[in-house]
Amino acid sequence: MEEEKSVIDLITKSSGLSEVAKLSAYSGYLDDVGEVEVTVRDRGVGERSRFSVSARTLDFPVERTAAGNSEAELDTAIVVVHWDDLKKPGWQER
Repeated sequence: MEEEKSVIDLITKSSGLSEVAKLSAYSGYLDDVGEVEVTVRDRGVGERSRFSVSARTLDFPVERTAAGNSEAELDTAIVVVHWDDLKKPGWQER
């Protein structure tokens, strides 16, 4: 974990980027939706809003997305995602 923070700090200093985070991707299947890709953003140890989680559908003709607030704890960031948004029609489908 400390190594990841060092990499994030180095990228930030070298590039001038802000809000640099490590991304981890996961996938799964949701009934009536199909394949879903879940992305976890980790801004590193010591960040107040360290984790954010988002999800998007991969099998629909129109992508649907879900997200939540950034949180200090990963489990909270996962729970606060608006998962039901993956089942709602997007603005392109209305």
